[in-house]
Amino acid sequence: MKSIKLFLLIVIVAITGCKQKDTNLICYVGGTMRPPMEEIIKQYEKETGIKINLDYGGSGELLTRIKETKKGDLMVVHDPFFAETERKGLVEAGWAVAYLKPVIIVAKGNPNMINNIYDLGKPGIKVVLTDPIYSTTGYIVKAMFNKMDSASVIRIKQNVVSNMRGGYEAANAVVLKTADATIAWDAVAFLRKDEVDVIPINPEVMPKPSVDAITSATFGAVDLGKIKVTLGLLKCSSNKEGALKLAKFICSESSKKIWQKYGFSTPVSEEQLTVSDFSKTPIFLYCGAGLRKVMDKLITAFNDKYKIPVDVSYDGSNRLLGQLKLTKKGDVFIPGDAEYVQSALEDGLIDSFKHISYFLPVILVNKECKFKINRVEDLLLKGVRIGQGDVKSAAIGRITTKILEKNSISLANWNKNVVLNTATVNELGLAIKLGNIDAAIVWKAIAMDYQKEANIILIPKENNVIASIEAGVIKNSSNKEAAMELINFITSDEGKSILQESGYDMKY
Repeated sequence: MKSIKLFLLIVIVAITGCKQKDTNLICYVGGTMRPPMEEIIKQYEKETGIKINLDYGGSGELLTRIKETKKGDLMVVHDPFFAETERKGLVEAGWAVAYLKPVIIVAKGNPNMINNIYDLGKPGIKVVLTDPIYSTTGYIVKAMFNKMDSASVIRIKQNVVSNMRGGYEAANAVVLKTADATIAWDAVAFLRKDEVDVIPINPEVMPKPSVDAITSATFGAVDLGKIKVTLGLLKCSSNKEGALKLAKFICSESSKKIWQKYGFSTPVSEEQLTVSDFSKTPIFLYCGAGLRKVMDKLITAFNDKYKIPVDVSYDGSNRLLGQLKLTKKGDVFIPGDAEYVQSALEDGLIDSFKHISYFLPVILVNKECKFKINRVEDLLLKGVRIGQGDVKSAAIGRITTKILEKNSISLANWNKNVVLNTATVNELGLAIKLGNIDAAIVWKAIAMDYQKEANIILIPKENNVIASIEAGVIKNSSNKEAAMELINFITSDEGKSILQESGYDMKY
C-alpha cells in the first residue's frame, strides 16, 4: 500500500509538468540516524550516480534550519520533531522508516548486576539521564517514573549524578566509566555494542503505543509508546520528483535491512510505513490518571468503530488543567472530578461538556494491615500509615479533604498518619499492593484492581463525597467534530457498558 501511494505521488509530480530545478537534493538527517542514512545514501549514489547532500544535526536544530531557510527536499528525524514540521505546514507527506526504543545501557559485562529499571536505585549506582527539555528519552523516562512506585523513583533520582543533553553523551559517560548506567535509544547502544551491554526495560513501565502521550507547548501530543523515525517530503523542495524517487529508495526492503543492521526496529509491513494520510487528525485527550484503565478500553473500542486515532495525556487532574492553561491546545478534557471542568469553563478553556459517570471514594486497606479499619475515623488510629493523593495534583486529593471535613476530622490529626503523598490515585493503589502504606482513600474503580492484596471498605453515603466525571470539548480544538464523536461514544450504551464492567457507577 505504501509503495503504491509513493509511486502514484511520483507519477503525479511527473505528469503535471512541474519544472524541476537541476540541483542536488538536500536531505536533513538527525544525528541518531546518521550511520544508517550514510550507508543508504552511499548505496543510492552508487546505483543512480546522483549526488545527495546530507545535512546532519540534532533534530531540533534541523527543524529550526528548515523553518528559517525554507530550503531542502527531505528530512529524517525522530518524534516529536516530525509532528512539529507537519503542524507548521512544512511537509507534504511522510513515512515511518524505523522505530526507536529506550533501553538501559550498562558497562560491558554488567559489573553492577543491573537487571531492570528498579536496579538503577541500588545503593552506589551512578546514573546519568537525559534532560527532557532537549531529549525525547528524557520525556519517556518521566512517563516511566509515573508508572513506578514513588519510593523506587526517589531511590533512582538520588543516584542521578548528571542530566545530559542527549543520549549520545549519556551513553559515552557509561563507556568512559563516569557513570554505571543510563537510559537511551537502542540504536545508540548498538553503535557501542563492543563496550556496553543492553538491559531491557520492564514491560510494565514502558509507555504503551497510542495510549501514553505527553503534550507540550512546542510539540503538542507525542505518542511515547512508539517513537518513529520519519522520512518527510518538504514542501519547499525544488525537485520533488527526484526527492520522491530517493524517498522510495529509503523506504525499500534493501534500506530496511540497513536500518536493522544499525540496531533500529523497522515496520513489520509496508502498510505501517505510511505515517498518516493527513486527513484524520488524532484527537488529543487530557485524561485523569485514575481513568487510565477504562479509558484505554474505551479508546480501543472507539478506534475500532470509527478508525479515528486518539492521543492521550494521563496525569493528575490539576496538573492536566495546568497543561491546558499553558498550551491552550487539545480537543477533549476528562479530569477525575467535575470541579476541574467547571474551572476550565470559567477560564474560557472549554465551551461545552457532558456528564459521563461517577467516581465513588472507598477506603482501600492492605490485607496485612494489623489495624481494624471499618470507617474513615479508624484511619486516625496511632500507627496507621496513610497514603493520600496530593491536593494540588489529583482529584482524589481534593475529594479526600472534603470527606475529612464532612466527617469532622481535622487536617492536622489526619496529617499525623500521612506517610505518602502521590500525584495520582493510581500510585496509591500500587503503594498498598507493595505494602508501603496500610490504607488510602481511592476510587472504587481503582480499588477493584487490588482485591487480591487489599480489602475494600465502603464509606456510608452520608459520610461520603461523590465525584462526578464530565468530559469537556476544548474551546481551541481544531477537531471539534471528532472530539464530540469521542464523547458521544463514551456516553453511548456501548461506552456505558465498558464503564460499568470496569466498576464505574452510572447512577448515584
